[in-house]
Amino acid sequence: MNLAWRDIRHSPGRFILTCLGLSLLLGVVMGMTAIYRGLVAEALGLIDVAQADVWVVEGGKRGPFAESSRIPRDTRDAVLAHWGVASAGGVVYQSVEIPHRGEILRAFVIGAEIGRPGGDFALVQGRHILKSRYELLADPRTGLQLAEQVRIGQNAFTVVGLLKELSSSGGDPVIVMTLRDAQIVQSQFDPSAVHRDAARQTSAAGSTDLVNAVIVRLAPASDPEHIISSIRRWKHLSAISAAEQAAILTRSVVDCDR
Repeated sequence: MNLAWRDIRHSPGRFILTCLGLSLLLGVVMGMTAIYRGLVAEALGLIDVAQADVWVVEGGKRGPFAESSRIPRDTRDAVLAHWGVASAGGVVYQSVEIPHRGEILRAFVIGAEIGRPGGDFALVQGRHILKSRYELLADPRTGLQLAEQVRIGQNAFTVVGLLKELSSSGGDPVIVMTLRDAQIVQSQFDPSAVHRDAARQTSAAGSTDLVNAVIVRLAPASDPEHIISSIRRWKHLSAISAAEQAAILTRSVVDCDR
C-alpha cells in the first residue's frame, strides 16, 4: 500500500490517465453489453408474447421471422388433432408502411385468432379486440391514439387498445388485428409476382386462406421431441421448438448488426 501511495505521489498525472483509461474501457464494455442485451430482448419479444412450445411452418423453412413461410390455415386443425397438442392457432406477420398524419409509419402487423395461441396481448390502455373486422391494437410508439382511425391497405381500422411496449426484431412497433384482417392486408401489400405464385400454388386446392405459422401449445404430459419429429415427417411442414426459434432469431439479429 505504501509503495502504491509513493508511486501515486511520484507520478500523479500517469495515475490519473490510467484511471481515466480504465474507466473508459469499463464504460465501453458495459455499454456494449447493455446494447447487446437490449437487442436480444427486443428480438425475442414476439416469441415471448406468443408463448409457443412449437412453431409449425412451411416445409424446409426456419420459421416465420427468418424466412417467408405460408401454409394453409386448416393446418392448424391437423396439428390440433395430434396427440399431445393442447391448443393451436394460426398467425400472420407482415411489415407495412402506411400514411399517418402526413408521414409514413412503418409497423409490423400481427394477425391472430382471438382466443387461440398467439392472440394474447397485454394492454396498457383500452380494451381487447371484440369485433371480427376493422379493429386493432397498437404499440404506443406508433403514435396512434385510442379511438383513432387509420387506413391500412384499402380499409380503415379503429384503434381500440394500446399494447404494452412490443416491437419486431427490426425495431418496428407492432399493430395487432384479427387473422382475417391481416390476411387481407397481407394480400394487398404483396407484390404482383407473389399474387401470381400464390394463385398457382393454391388453385388446385381452391383456397387462399394462408397463414405464416401455426403456434402450438402442448399438453403437460406430452413429449415435445416426439411431437416435433412426428410433425416433421409430414413432408410439407417444418416444426421448430421455442428454443430453436429463439436461437435462430437471436443469431439473425446479431449477424445483421455486425
